[in-house]
Amino acid sequence: MEQYVESMEKVKLKQGLKIAMSISSEGNAYLQDSQFWKLYKEDRASCSIVVKTSVGLVYLLACLLEPFMPSFSLEVLKQLNLPPETQFSLCDESGDFERTRKLWEILPHWSQNWHTTKDEDVEFFREKFSGSQADRVVRAEADAKKITKQLEKTNISGN
Repeated sequence: MEQYVESMEKVKLKQGLKIAMSISSEGNAYLQDSQFWKLYKEDRASCSIVVKTSVGLVYLLACLLEPFMPSFSLEVLKQLNLPPETQFSLCDESGDFERTRKLWEILPHWSQNWHTTKDEDVEFFREKFSGSQADRVVRAEADAKKITKQLEKTNISGN
């Protein structure tokens, strides 16, 4: 974080962007290495920490990338259910800089109103998004054919 702030203060934008992207890559590696999908089944408490840390990282990245991609940052904050004014400042006076060291605590307290996903919702999304992209295309085409056949059987009367 110190390198990012230093780069941005010196208006070395390209270096600042590289540092932000490096943080993103390390966060992605953390998420994959943690194997949260296994933790969900085996150790929910650890899974919760991984997810909270990852969401905190997404929030941090939205703030870091705001100078480069403001509309992206606004969209991320919207998806996290956070108003734009919740972006933290990286100046030392605000105290936010120290918070970046504890990503699992970075989100504003009131934003952590996550709803519980029902098992039937999980199953619906698993069915909808499982398999490869090619598999999903084949399923979509099959569904379209079924709908076409149903429409052909439908009797639409005129006046």
